Amino acid sequence: MNAPTAQVLLRKEDQRLITGTGQFSADAQAAGMCHGHVIRSPHAHARITHLDVSAVRAAPGVRQVLTAQDVQAAGFADLPNAVQVKNAQGQAQVVCAMPVLAHDRVLFVGQPLVWVVADTALQAQDAAELADIGYETLDVVVTFADATAPGAVQLHPQAPGNTSVKFEAGDRAAVDAAFAKAHFVSDIAVESQRLVGAPMEPRAVWAWHDEAQGLTHVHTPSQGVGAWQLI
Repeated sequence: MNAPTAQVLLRKEDQRLITGTGQFSADAQAAGMCHGHVIRSPHAHARITHLDVSAVRAAPGVRQVLTAQDVQAAGFADLPNAVQVKNAQGQAQVVCAMPVLAHDRVLFVGQPLVWVVADTALQAQDAAELADIGYETLDVVVTFADATAPGAVQLHPQAPGNTSVKFEAGDRAAVDAAFAKAHFVSDIAVESQRLVGAPMEPRAVWAWHDEAQGLTHVHTPSQGVGAWQLI
């Protein structure tokens, strides 16, 4: 029996991308469009001692500046957790919700603190440089072993030991029985790499509101379909 002949599927996007005619989120233009810029934490773990964005609000072209207090006043919920599991005893996973903008503390490098909206992207970036933010740095942990060790700094009080859930799948009794009668047993620690499915334009959003229809249209090159459905 002859093996099937391999076929190469042609990519449809190459022509426009290599000729400079492709369109990305930054290329989108619309009447009255504004641009946003996020001020992010430079620290992995710190307490926010003060946050003054008065100079940002007064900068040229700035239309809106949002902090955690503004998000709370507007009644916006924390970011949803699309997937939750239970531990081996059937107890629900401890969910530590992620705020839209950090308040009181930052828990990782790059955590959003302030959202700046201006007429142009450069105006939003320039205005963000005027923010006066003070931090008191706190102890950090980098590895899983350090984070779950006795006495490690706790990030969320509702998750002791920095543990959200201990998940099991399969037949434990059958596995234990197989190991009990095995002639040789090897131990191995497998460290799962940290990764995220991200498009070429991560976290890019282009949105506009149709007042006549009462609809807000959102375009985003994101793989997070489940999260978008929950918002």
